[in-house]
Order: sequence, then structure tokens, then C-alpha cells
Amino acid sequence: MRIRTFLIASIVATVLCLAAVVGWWHVMADRGETIVAEWMSRLESAGYSVAHAGLDRSGFPTRVELTLRDAAIGWRRGSDSGEVRLPVLSAAAPVWDPETIHFVSPAGVSASLASAAGPLEVSAASLDGTIRPANRTDSGRAWAVRGQLSDLKAFGPDAASPLFTAVAAIVDLGMPEILLVSPDAEGIVNLTSRIEEIDLPIATPLGDRIRAVTLASDVTAPLPGGWSAPALSAWRERGGRVTLHQGGVDWGPLQLRGTGGLTLDRALRPEGNIQIRARGYEPALDALGRAGMLPTDQVSAIKLALAFISRQPEPGGPREAGAELDLDDGWLKLGPFRLAPLPPVVPQ
Repeated sequence: MRIRTFLIASIVATVLCLAAVVGWWHVMADRGETIVAEWMSRLESAGYSVAHAGLDRSGFPTRVELTLRDAAIGWRRGSDSGEVRLPVLSAAAPVWDPETIHFVSPAGVSASLASAAGPLEVSAASLDGTIRPANRTDSGRAWAVRGQLSDLKAFGPDAASPLFTAVAAIVDLGMPEILLVSPDAEGIVNLTSRIEEIDLPIATPLGDRIRAVTLASDVTAPLPGGWSAPALSAWRERGGRVTLHQGGVDWGPLQLRGTGGLTLDRALRPEGNIQIRARGYEPALDALGRAGMLPTDQVSAIKLALAFISRQPEPGGPREAGAELDLDDGWLKLGPFRLAPLPPVVPQ
């Protein structure tokens, strides 16, 4: 009798546990679908267009996975417009940690941008990333977003050949929660990125491959609502600024590192200053001189000036020079030397 009672109690407990698991999973799946629907609604309220061919749920019982088919987000700001397309976008979270989300687009992602600077098409063969809670900021709760892209391609008006291709890119974003649901809100976006093995369509004095470009910066939001003169002017008037905590370029013989701050002047030319450290600058300057991009006497003068402020961090290694570059009045300057003109980032 006792055995029978024990068996019945065990069966009842097992059924209740299974019912609880099933119920909890459906609660979490319903919550996920609600969050997706609310996010799309907020984007549409902010003037974006959102479309998809269906939302599926799966992953029972250990995770909740939501999959969008043929998803697209579009926008128009004056003469600027764009659209991001994802054939398949899946986001999954464990039922015991629903705020750590892994997302993947195995069929890749593509984007079309149209602005006064001309059309631009960007694509990646795959996208993989995570969204998780981060530390709180002055603007409230913050989130960290990481995306990894492979096989990047960018095409300009001449779609026959790419502007550049890259093997991989890693992008980390830290932002207040409000910016996830309302891109036009104010705040600070922490942006860290690394693009590796960038192939250029033409040979340059420093070679046709950039080994890596790295960036760690803060960008004031709302970000420009397009790549047009009115949008960038409005961003500037709102105090738009990029604070560069660490940037780097490894290109041919040149290894360049820098920190500083940049904004735009009234003519929409880059303005600010950057503190740089450079290795391999001598062969890089020689290459620019041979290509006619710098006068020979200017190459010699710059090398002489850098020789006085350079050091040799490692015995027998390349010398490293530190200097401050000024972006002012439409020129890139090193002390009294004008290195290159700075045109407006978009035509006005």
C-alpha cells in the first residue's frame, strides 16, 4: 500500500513538474514575442519601416528561440534612405537566463544606403552575436551588444567592383536601454570595432591590403539621421562628437595608434585633434613621396622633425614617434606643416 501511494505521489509530482516546465516555457516564449512586437512598434513610431514573413518559436524545453523570416528594416530621412535585410534571423535565450540573448543570421545580412554621397551596398556572409545586460549608466540601464561579421563587401556607385572587402569584423556596442527601443533618443554609444584583412580595389603607396583597423570610441546620440548635410549639421548643432579612446591602423610598413576627439565644423569638415604614435613612418613617408602625394622637401622636413621626438622602444626595433595632429580650418596639420586638405564629409 505504501509503495502504491509512493508511486502515485511520484507520478503526480512528475506531471506537475512537467506542467510547470511547459507552462514556464510558454510564458517565456509569449514574453519574447511580445518584446519583439513592441520593439517593432516603437521603430515604426519613430518613422522606420519593419517587415518580415513570419515569426516562429522553438527550443523547448531548455531555451526559447524566435526566428524571423525575410526581415527588413528601412528608413528615410529627407533625401537619405536605407534598408537592412536579413533572410533568417534567430534569437535564443536559456529559460534560466532570458536576458542573455544569442542571435545569428546564417544566411548573412545586407544593407542598401542612398545619400548625397551616392549609393552604397554592404553585405556580410554571416552574422553572429549576443545581447546582454551591462552596467548601469547615468542614462539608466545599459546593454552590451556584440556582433561578428564574416566576408564583408562594400560597393559604391560602380557596382562592378567592390570599394573594399574584409575577412571579418567584430563590433561591440554599449548603450542605454532607451537607444535599443528608440534610436532617436539622447545618450552615449560606446563603440569598439576591429576590421581585419581589408583588401582595396587599387594599389596605394602603402599597399593594397590593410591588415587591421581598430577603434574604441564614444559617440554622442542621437546619431545623424542620414548621411546628408542637413542631418550632419543637426548632429553637430546638438553637440555631436566622437571621442577616440584608442584607434589603430596597420597598413604596409605603417603602424599607427591614436587618441583624441573629433566633430565637424560649420563647413562639415572634420575638426579636432588626435594624439598619434607611429612606427614605420619613415618608409611610409618615403612611399608617399615617391607617389607624388607629398613634396620631397616636405618628406625630409617631416622626417627630421619626427627624429627629434622619436624613440626606440625595443633595441634594434623600429623607432616610434609621437605627435599631435590638428584637424583645423579644412587642413590636417602636424605642427606648422599642412599634410593634406580636409574636404567636407558630404557635398553641400
